[in-house]
Amino acid sequence: MTPHKTRIERWLPGVTQRWRVLKAGDKRWVAIWVMIYVMIISLDMFLPHMEMQAVVVKYLGIFLCVVYAASKFKRDTRLIFALLLTLLADALLMLMGALVLGLFVFCFVQFFHTMRLTKIDSRFIVTYGLAVFVVFAAGLLLGMKALYVLAVIYAAGLLFNLRLAWQWRKKEPDSIRASCCWWGFLLFVLCDICVGLWYLGTIGEVSPPVMSIAGVLVFMFYYPSQVLISNSSNLTEV
Repeated sequence: MTPHKTRIERWLPGVTQRWRVLKAGDKRWVAIWVMIYVMIISLDMFLPHMEMQAVVVKYLGIFLCVVYAASKFKRDTRLIFALLLTLLADALLMLMGALVLGLFVFCFVQFFHTMRLTKIDSRFIVTYGLAVFVVFAAGLLLGMKALYVLAVIYAAGLLFNLRLAWQWRKKEPDSIRASCCWWGFLLFVLCDICVGLWYLGTIGEVSPPVMSIAGVLVFMFYYPSQVLISNSSNLTEV
């Protein structure tokens, strides 16, 4: 028996057991997530002319992540607020095309995730806001584009949260929420790599085929990342 097969045999019973302990309400949510994900992929890959319909489905999917977290983890206000800010940032990006403002809000999305994963004092948000302002102003003075400065700040926050998620999963390898956090932020990173490639394609720095593939992959990574993150509360009592 190969080591690979042994690992699979150890993994499958755990998945089966976790599925069995899901409540009926959780299973309904899983069905909703799968249905929305299939609709997103279908619209992006096979019906690209239905762009507005795809945006509505995508935004609905992110909105339902907020609804789920608010109903499942009522006491985890930091997770809920991070998802609410995500919803706002997506509205700015997807519905209004406000790239700079949307990315600015996403910087604070990552900060709220950092706060909940480290449990630092909420008052630290003032310090973070000042740090963002200083770095942003310094970048502009150095001649960088506003979008690129915010992208650096955002990427730093996202990668830091990925590291925090990995540390949590390493500390609690049997925790479903820790695994959701780790895989959620990993998919978040992959999504943003695709966003970056797509944007570079719009300004002619990346070939059209790469841009097209990246554009399709964005929500293939992003939507499951938000579903997983909405399941990643680290409060013992929720």
